[in-house]
Amino acid sequence: MPIPGWGTSALGGTMSERGEIEREAVETIERASEGAGVQLDVKLGRGRAQLLQVSAAEKHTPWYREARGIVSALALFVSATSLAYTWRSDRAAELRQKRQELRQIVQELTEMRLRYVADLARMSDPQQQRDIGNILQAKQSILLEAAEVLADDIPREVTSSAYRTLAWENVYDARLAQAERLFRGALEASRTPTARALAYRDLGSFYAADLAQVEKAREMFRLGAKQLEGEWDPASQLALADTYGAWGAMEADRGDATKGRELLQVADTHHARADAARAGRGAAPAAAGPARDAPPTDVQRASVVR
Repeated sequence: MPIPGWGTSALGGTMSERGEIEREAVETIERASEGAGVQLDVKLGRGRAQLLQVSAAEKHTPWYREARGIVSALALFVSATSLAYTWRSDRAAELRQKRQELRQIVQELTEMRLRYVADLARMSDPQQQRDIGNILQAKQSILLEAAEVLADDIPREVTSSAYRTLAWENVYDARLAQAERLFRGALEASRTPTARALAYRDLGSFYAADLAQVEKAREMFRLGAKQLEGEWDPASQLALADTYGAWGAMEADRGDATKGRELLQVADTHHARADAARAGRGAAPAAAGPARDAPPTDVQRASVVR
């Protein structure tokens, strides 16, 4: 059954309109050509007429064709958004998994080191000690390599304590250049004053004991103590005690018993403050300042020890 409005007359009307558009286009081009004194080729005129015809047809594009284009664009947008969300979700899951793997390796390295020390204490045979040491080194190398690969993949997700553990494992393995890089990584990853103080303390101990760079070690100890100026909580006081204790031990090892003893007294003062804070004795502001019985070589004097 023919569709009303779509018979021969409709088709003829459409063709007539197209012919009229084409004739008008050609006449317009020819008039412009004659005014400019240029003879145009008929084919060129017909080509331009066809362009005009296409343009006229585009102006009469049915609404449902435009709607289909909008729907296609929306579908593409939804698909791209879904793909981006899926990628972000997968990436987040991957980061969580790698953090967990790194945490487990670091924990295993720490526990393995403790077991090794305990085994050495129980054994008196040098050959058995060497055998255990060789086994430990083989396992430690495997775990350390895996941990460093993970740390390189997710550097912003590695904690300061994890970097410090990996750094000391490299020291035990005599890879001092890598150890220094990891100690620096611990410093950069520190998010609290206490974490920064501990990172500086470890750098100081490393420079003193493994690289014999005493001035660098002193500077690290000073910077570590400076991070906790005004802090009073037990964790801060224990970090200060450890820092001054390591510093004092270094000075004593270098033959300066007086400086070593003064710094160790400062360490004892901070230990006492930590014990008092944990026991709930003393107000926070008092703990933040010098102790009543603190030696004259407290923070201010110890910071200029040479």
